Amino acid sequence: MKIVESVGLDPTENLVREKELFDGFDGESVLYLWQNAPCVVLGKNQVPEEEVDLPLARRRGIPLVFRATGGGAVYHDEGNLNFSLITRDRPGLSPYEWALAPVRNALLPYVPEIVYNGRNDLCVRGKKISGCASRVREDRLLIHGTLLISADLDTLDAILTPPKEKLERHGVPSVRSRVANLTGFCPELTVADVKAALIRAFAESPCFSEKGAKT
Repeated sequence: MKIVESVGLDPTENLVREKELFDGFDGESVLYLWQNAPCVVLGKNQVPEEEVDLPLARRRGIPLVFRATGGGAVYHDEGNLNFSLITRDRPGLSPYEWALAPVRNALLPYVPEIVYNGRNDLCVRGKKISGCASRVREDRLLIHGTLLISADLDTLDAILTPPKEKLERHGVPSVRSRVANLTGFCPELTVADVKAALIRAFAESPCFSEKGAKT
């Protein structure tokens, strides 16, 4: 498995790098680890006005970028670690079940209560600490996700604002009440710890056991 770590925090550049890795997939699985400066990353079909407090984003200089997968809007900052797995697709199998297993295994020593919720999230005590999305092209799979480690959850909640009508009609709880940082369950945990644990877990996984060099 090839391990690639981004050295920059620019969300556009990081997403371009992810696309390059996906387009250039040669059969060897790739784990790409990256962080962004504060930004909002939207699913490819989302309408920003319906998901984001745009005036607040402008006042704080928080850019909006789109990713190539679907799913919901997410807030990124340096307390959030992003992982992208690029590998061969396994038709008939949910990618979230087998591809997320190493992510959960990496975190279990720090947060034993972490569970896969059966959709595309990892949760602790009912709070989401990771959400994922995926895409398939020909024989290749991209599955990527966030890991909330020590993110600014107050800004996350303020920026990601469901429309008032949706809140009233469906009783949607605030984003802040549905998510948590991993440091809320393991205060000493750092981004560096999680990076090292992810690299180790993927290297030990039977699905991704090829030894590759870091670039």
